[in-house]
Amino acid sequence: MALVSYEFRREYPNKYSNTKANMQQILHEWNDTATTRTLSILELAQKYNVCAYSLMRYIVNQTSPNKDTAKLWLKNPNHCANGRLAYEIMEINLYDLMDGVFSQKISLNVGMAFEMEIRDYLQQNQVSFLCEQQLRDRNYDVTPDFRLNLPLVLIRQSNSNNKDDDNNVRLFRINKMDQIKQELIDNNNERIMLITWIECKAMFASIDCHIDYYERQYLSYINRFGNGIVLYKHGFIDDAIPAEFTRNLIIMQQMPAFA
Repeated sequence: MALVSYEFRREYPNKYSNTKANMQQILHEWNDTATTRTLSILELAQKYNVCAYSLMRYIVNQTSPNKDTAKLWLKNPNHCANGRLAYEIMEINLYDLMDGVFSQKISLNVGMAFEMEIRDYLQQNQVSFLCEQQLRDRNYDVTPDFRLNLPLVLIRQSNSNNKDDDNNVRLFRINKMDQIKQELIDNNNERIMLITWIECKAMFASIDCHIDYYERQYLSYINRFGNGIVLYKHGFIDDAIPAEFTRNLIIMQQMPAFA
């Protein structure tokens, strides 16, 4: 469901977000009381083939006195002074399962559960890190899920018959240089990378999905911190991802084991 919801949100806003005039026209039609029957936001979304929740969010932002009030109305329609708008916010929250409150809460809860799983793994292996909220509290400009205080060394067997097998990847602590050197001597055809951050995505990643995240998130993490691990809990399309969108990354389904 997460991938379907992501693709839905990515596709529908592109049909109107670049043209303010179209959105203003829809808003004018929603406000038009001269007609015999005023169309609801849901009916207008179906008429113009746009995402109902995104359209509702736009109308709320245009109708409310400021951004904080708009957020309050979206979070709890009972605070909305406009009775008609309050009803339509509740209606769309029930209707829009792709980009509404329910899908957002589901994605948020699943994502948090996956992050807690990785957090437990790092703590059990005594890896020192700062989580996303700690980075925000320290005013970092970019905030991956985990910023490692000490880098980890990742070694992947490049001569493996099945390069997608996560079992071919091993983690080493940076203070175990003798062990790392011995590994490279014993297996002279391996790929080594220094890892400084980890990002968790509780979803399956299509090509477009990964490229989108790479451009919006991963590239800033790379520029700020260096190499990182991206975890897609439900897998990803590996061979089809262009090489320029895998640089400085190790993309996996689960955390590799410590050697």
